[in-house]
Amino acid sequence: MLRTLIKYGGLALVIIGIILVMKNLFKSDNDIKSTNKKSKEKIVEKTTEYNARIKLLDQASNDYLVGADLVLKDKNGNVVSEWTTDATEHVVLKLKKGTYTITETKAPDKYKINEEPTTFKIKDKDEKITIYNSKMSFEEIATQEKNEREKNTTANEIGVENTLSEKDITLTIMAIICIIFGIDIIFFQKEAK
Repeated sequence: MLRTLIKYGGLALVIIGIILVMKNLFKSDNDIKSTNKKSKEKIVEKTTEYNARIKLLDQASNDYLVGADLVLKDKNGNVVSEWTTDATEHVVLKLKKGTYTITETKAPDKYKINEEPTTFKIKDKDEKITIYNSKMSFEEIATQEKNEREKNTTANEIGVENTLSEKDITLTIMAIICIIFGIDIIFFQKEAK
């Protein structure tokens, strides 16, 4: 009777450990589902809203620029949209009437960052906004590459930041301990027979 109880206790510890590991691994899926649900709830709200079509072009050739990071904020400084440019215009849907600002936080490779924020107003229609960047000179490219090398060297010396939270680490350690003790109890029970 005692041996059976110990055996099932060991199995329970293994199962608990596996459940804790699985819960920790799939936690982000639940966060994504929750975010998607909130996004769908926001779409239900009805007001007078308009769209903004935003494109980033080369100042000389009028070609689309790929790889710039742009941020759209409302008049209160709240982030409305963030994106990395590609070879198409970016469309921000359902903007309310008001003033908006686009800021470039990262320029495409070998282009100067556009340091002047672009401001526009949504009135009674959709808006089309075009932002222009110009290429860097050879000297500017060389300086940028040198700064990047120095930055990477410093980052490598400092090390990589830990991305796990204390809660995640604790949960993972607890799961591993449960699995180890559960397996130990199961094997101990078999040796005692």
